Amino acid sequence: MSNLIDLGHDLHHWVDVSRLNKDSVVIDAGANVGLFVEVLRTHVDCKIIAVECGKENVAHIKNKNFENVDVVGKAVVGNSNQSITLTEIVGEPKGDGTMRYHQWHNIYGNHSDHQTAQVNTYEVEGVTLKELIEEYGTIDYLKMDIEGAEYEVIESLTREDAQKIKQISLEWHDEKQKSRLEEALISLGYEVFWKPHTEIYATLGEV
Repeated sequence: MSNLIDLGHDLHHWVDVSRLNKDSVVIDAGANVGLFVEVLRTHVDCKIIAVECGKENVAHIKNKNFENVDVVGKAVVGNSNQSITLTEIVGEPKGDGTMRYHQWHNIYGNHSDHQTAQVNTYEVEGVTLKELIEEYGTIDYLKMDIEGAEYEVIESLTREDAQKIKQISLEWHDEKQKSRLEEALISLGYEVFWKPHTEIYATLGEV
């Protein structure tokens, strides 16, 4: 029986927790400071691969000492060997120790309206979903919030690789590209559900 829930907590990613267990593999693409990891763990204890490109965020996740979590300091991209420059917008520390504006770290530099704080740029290694599948095997759930790179990442998937990703919840960042994203997911064999807060939930199985 399906148990599709909104994780909330300003995340608003959707997941069918009935399809996850202790042996499941979850990819958190765009892990930020690890909030998704913390919230998902209140529903199921499973293997989580937290992929995050911001150095400040990676350090913060590692400092939380999560068990059964691999922290990958890379950016999820569409093409192997892609050269990536990260724009990191840094503000004052918040009460929890994270840097204000940390959520605007991205590989496109497209948050100029927030660039009143210190801005750093540096090179980041990329990793594709195909490479993650090759390393970890079947992905039972993929959460993706990668600031606009979701289109090229989904379109880079082959149908064969997509069949190894059972559920996806992603945030879309471009109103004009929504139909393109939906078409790509459908062509890969997913059933697509539009959710509030700019979220899409896609599944290979029945919900």
